This record gives sequence, C-alpha cells and structure tokens, in this order.
Amino acid sequence: MHEVNAVTTNEQCDVCGFIWDEIQAGQISALLSSATGQLCELLIAQGDRVARRPEPERWSSLEYAAHLRDVYLSIRDRMVVACVELEPTLPPLYREERVAFGFYELDTVDDMVTELTTAATLFNKVFTQMPDGLRERRMPFAFPVAATRTLSWIASQVYHEAFHHLGDVRVNGELLSA
Repeated sequence: MHEVNAVTTNEQCDVCGFIWDEIQAGQISALLSSATGQLCELLIAQGDRVARRPEPERWSSLEYAAHLRDVYLSIRDRMVVACVELEPTLPPLYREERVAFGFYELDTVDDMVTELTTAATLFNKVFTQMPDGLRERRMPFAFPVAATRTLSWIASQVYHEAFHHLGDVRVNGELLSA
C-alpha cells in the first residue's frame, strides 16, 4: 500500500489529552453528535462575542466551528474515496487557507449551527452504515504523524477534532468573558 510510517498505538494529543485508541467505532456517532450539540449551544451562548478572536493566535469560536464543519465534510468524502479505491490519493485539508478561502468571516451563528449539525449527520451516516470490513480499509493521513490509518481510526480522529475544538470554544468563552 502506501509507503508511510507505521502507526503507533496509544497516541495522545499533547493539548487535550485525547487518546485515539480508547474510542471504539460503535461509540463515534453518539460522541460526535453530543460534542457537536454542545458546541452549537456554546456558539449560541457566546452571542456577539462568537466571531471575536480572544487572542491573535487563537481562532474565534465561529472559526473553530467552521473548521470542524469542513473537517466533517472533508473526511466524509475522503472515506468514500477510500472505500472505492485501494490506494487513494487525497488532497490536504488546507486548514489555514480555509479560513480565508472558505470565507469563514461570512458565517453566522444560525448558519453554523445548521451546517455543523448537518455535516456531523452526513459524516455519521457514512461511517455508521459502512460495513465492518470497510472500516478496516486504510488510507494515508497526515495527523498527528503521517501514516496509513484505518477508517475506524480516522473516525476517532474526527471525534478528536470535535472534542478538541469544543475545548477551544469553551476557552474562548472564558477568555472573552474575563
């Protein structure tokens, strides 16, 4: 398959402490829906502060949510390709470029709540309906280190994104309230 580093087990996010191997495929849909719902509630609660960056190096809560929406949609599409192609070649997400070229500044809270919820639902629909054999298909993935990953592991990564950025939005709310 791809000539990429082997995957190590028990990888942990240095920032939020998330451990990918602790999440089972059967948990992902409920966890993702819950985290998305919580994030949407925080966006609404932050009111007019939602689009403000609390610090220059931090995104606004609305930007974190837009990024998460794009992750859901992008990874969903990548998974479909990986189900069809044995050795898919996939474009990068272009995380930073999406802030400008994704026109995040045009997003509103109402639109984001709808889009984020819809994107999570679409991701969950693809992943939960995927036959078990396909969940073990592999595709290249660059984060946290370049490696070939199973689609189940990548679904855990999608939940990590929700979990991690839910934390970012909580911190933003605290910083903007101070």
